[in-house]
Amino acid sequence: MDHASSSSKSIGEFWKQIWRLNVIPKIRLFLWKACSNALATRDGLFRRNCVSSPLCPICRTNPETKEHLLFECEWTKPIWFGSSLGLRLDGILGNISDRINSLLSHIKAGSSRTKFLSTFASVAWSIWKTRNRFIFEHSVLCLAQVILEAQVNDSDFEKAHSFDPASDLSSLSSDIQDSKTTTSGNQDKKPNKKTRNLIKSLTESVSSVTEHAQLQATTQDQEDLKKRPPKWKYNLRQREKQTRLEKSNHNQNIDLNPKKTLIL
Repeated sequence: MDHASSSSKSIGEFWKQIWRLNVIPKIRLFLWKACSNALATRDGLFRRNCVSSPLCPICRTNPETKEHLLFECEWTKPIWFGSSLGLRLDGILGNISDRINSLLSHIKAGSSRTKFLSTFASVAWSIWKTRNRFIFEHSVLCLAQVILEAQVNDSDFEKAHSFDPASDLSSLSSDIQDSKTTTSGNQDKKPNKKTRNLIKSLTESVSSVTEHAQLQATTQDQEDLKKRPPKWKYNLRQREKQTRLEKSNHNQNIDLNPKKTLIL
C-alpha cells in the first residue's frame, strides 16, 4: 500500500513539474501530450486506420512512435547532442516519462532541474514542429535551425518574464546620475559602458514584452472571430427575427379590429 501511494505521489510530482516549466504554455501542453501518449504520430494514426503506413516519414525504416520521433530517429540524435544539454540518449530506454525521470535522477532538485526540463521541452517541441513542416510544407530538414529555434524559445521566455520596469528604471536613473556627477566638467562625454548595456537590455526587454502583448491580442482577436456566427447564419437570424416581429404586429392589429376580423 505504501509503495502504491509513493508511486502515485511521484507521478503527481512529475505532472506538477511539467506544468511549472519556464516555457510558453503550448510547449507545456505538447510535453504533457507526449507523456500521455496523445501525440498524432504515424504509429498511432495507423492503429486508428487513419494512415496507410506506420513508418516514420523521415527515415522510412521504423514505425513512428513518439519515442522514435523524439529520441531514436537518426536525424534527432545529433539535435540532442548539439543542443545546450549535450545529451546522448542511446542507452536510455522506456517511454517518454521514464526517460525524462531517468535524466532528472542525475540532476539535483530545484531550479537546475526546472531549467533542464524546460530546455528539454523546448528541444522536443522544435523537433515536433520541424517534423510537421517536413510533412505538410515539404520543407528541408536543417539540424542547426532546430537547435537555434529551441534556443530562441528559451531566451524569449526568459526575457519576457525577467523584465522588471521599476527596478531597471531605478538602476538606470542611478547610473545616469552617477554619470552626470563624474562628468560634470565634460558635457560631450558619452555614457559609460554599463549604462549603454543597461539601456540596450531595457530596450530589448520592452520590445520583447510589446511583441508578446501584440501576439496575445492577435490571438484573442482570432478567437473572437471564430466565435462569431457565419454571415448566412446571421442573416437567417435577422430574417427570422423580422418575421416574428411582423407576425406579432399582425396579431395585434387583428385584436384591435374585431369587426374586420368578422368580415374576413
